[in-house]
Amino acid sequence: GSELDMATVRSVIQEAAETNFSAQHRAIVITQAERLSMQVYNALLKLLEEPRNQITIYLLTNTLDPLPATVQSRCSCIYFQPVATEELTATFPDLADCVGLANGLPGKLLRWQKPAQRQQYLQQLQDWLDIVRNLPIERLQPATKLLPDRAKAADLNRQLDQLELATKLLLASQTGLSTTVESALHQQIVQVAQQYNLRHTLAALQQVAVARRSLARQVQPKLVMTNLLLNIYPSV
Repeated sequence: GSELDMATVRSVIQEAAETNFSAQHRAIVITQAERLSMQVYNALLKLLEEPRNQITIYLLTNTLDPLPATVQSRCSCIYFQPVATEELTATFPDLADCVGLANGLPGKLLRWQKPAQRQQYLQQLQDWLDIVRNLPIERLQPATKLLPDRAKAADLNRQLDQLELATKLLLASQTGLSTTVESALHQQIVQVAQQYNLRHTLAALQQVAVARRSLARQVQPKLVMTNLLLNIYPSV
């Protein structure tokens, strides 16, 4: 999704104010809340601190790490479990080879029903697996192809999604968990997983979370990417 800018935030706040004069109950849903900037969080904080009686705000996120403590403390958390692999396979039989990449999220599989989107996603995932196989200093050049010259936080967050998934697939391979993916991708995962140990992979997941928090603090995306690539999966 696109970044939530300040103009949109002002519109949300205005709508919340107008709800005070309406008998109808309203819900405001903000998706991918982990990708909001600190400026946006601060603007929403007043609304979260003094919610209107007729309005409920939902912040949807895959991870709580990037959300400031001031935001988390003013929200009630509702946890949704991933949909079981068996259920996803039964619902999307034509995408059986992609179920293992969906992290239990049906929305991803809905998007992947379009072959072009599915192929683009798989290609970027394979690109990331190729990148982490390289020495740290050799990763910068191929990684620039994945980000536009004037990359925004949303652009890097999308790439972090890919890197995080690639890392989780490596973790599954290293711990002996089975994952349903197409054979060529499976072979690539096994090869990269053998190059590093479990400690490296667990550290990589932590470093991705750190990168997301840096983006939320409005650190320049290219700088975040460079720092991540030089430190994730050290040369062995």
